[in-house]
Amino acid sequence: MSFAFQVPFEWNINDASKAIAHWLISKDPQPTFSVVGLMSSHGFRRMITLHVNARISSAFKLFVYVSSYIHVWSREEDYPPQQLAYFRLIGDVAARQVLLALDSTLRSFRLDLSTPKKRSKWQAMFLLLLGTIIVVQYDQNRVRIPIANIPSTVLC
Repeated sequence: MSFAFQVPFEWNINDASKAIAHWLISKDPQPTFSVVGLMSSHGFRRMITLHVNARISSAFKLFVYVSSYIHVWSREEDYPPQQLAYFRLIGDVAARQVLLALDSTLRSFRLDLSTPKKRSKWQAMFLLLLGTIIVVQYDQNRVRIPIANIPSTVLC
């Protein structure tokens, strides 16, 4: 994947967290990079996988990418609604996996920054939580498929 912008950090959790936290508090109306573009990239997934479960990092990448795709294409009048519904289902399943992982980790919240490894895990959780909030904002006005209507084999 190539970006139409320069990635403003090295692909490590420390630099990524600092750059994205700076973006979050910056008053610059024209950021130099797309946070959604970064968070849906292979580089971001590889970086996050060093600190969280590979299944969760893959689900997060899919969740962000599909939500962004839907956000863009749902505005096109001639885009097939059945195809958007299929992508919504994929996004909802990925979102469920991410939210369950976040819930499990944050439920037992004990902020321990005593070692670089523990600090890196919390930086990764910060990025996943922030990305989830951004994507939910993208997605706030769409109709949801009730989770009960999704076959349990898809949810595993």
